[in-house]
Amino acid sequence: MKARVIFLEDKRADAVIQLHTPLFYATCALGGLLSTGLTHLALTSLDLVKCNMQVDPCKYRDISSGFGVLLQEQGLGGFFKGWMATLVGYRSQGVGKFGFYEFFKKCYSDIAGLEHADKFKTFILFISGATGIVKQHAGLQIRRFPVSTEHLSSS
Repeated sequence: MKARVIFLEDKRADAVIQLHTPLFYATCALGGLLSTGLTHLALTSLDLVKCNMQVDPCKYRDISSGFGVLLQEQGLGGFFKGWMATLVGYRSQGVGKFGFYEFFKKCYSDIAGLEHADKFKTFILFISGATGIVKQHAGLQIRRFPVSTEHLSSS
């Protein structure tokens, strides 16, 4: 099987990447890196307000007032707190979700054999995703919540 990918700077309309090659897995990982890292980065400020609402619901009553409190107490810089950790963490998670998922899907399908791989396709897809996430995710979320709310403990 072949997968097609479009290169923006390439004069050719598309190039062929062989499935289950290092380039294929690297391309999947790059897709995960960009899609999860950038989308979660865009929502970091909302996550900060949500975490603060969980820690101090009287002070951070709702999302809109939470943004106001965050701006008033921490200034504009408060909205950027945790961006680097979010970018690194979720980009890393995206590598696992996309790259490792494809890798484990191939491994488990090979272990099951052609006949059983088709019969148990849903289970193989599920366990491949779970394995990829567990492989990549261990310890990444542990640091996120304390960074989001550390200013509350020093008040």
